[in-house]
Amino acid sequence: MKFTLLLLTAGIVFSQPAAKKPETVPTINAELRAKYWKSQADAIAANANAQKANTAVQAILGELQTVCGDKYTLSGDPQSGEPICVAKPEQKKEEGKAPEKK
Repeated sequence: MKFTLLLLTAGIVFSQPAAKKPETVPTINAELRAKYWKSQADAIAANANAQKANTAVQAILGELQTVCGDKYTLSGDPQSGEPICVAKPEQKKEEGKAPEKK
């Protein structure tokens, strides 16, 4: 009986899979980490420069539209690409509507 119990216990112990070795986590070398941080810094700087440039463009567009005034709108010359003022199209009055009271 003891012998049978011993064999059963031995069978259970030996039939279990061997303990797995813990996997080694890959490490990222210093050169790649440095490239990562440099690219992050470059992206942040590029974004700041783009925002600055966009603000400058919006300011210039406002000045150009001010020069054109209310009766003209800012446009680009189709041939040269230079900014020009062109007459705003007249708004058509809708038929069947009474004129607005002021």
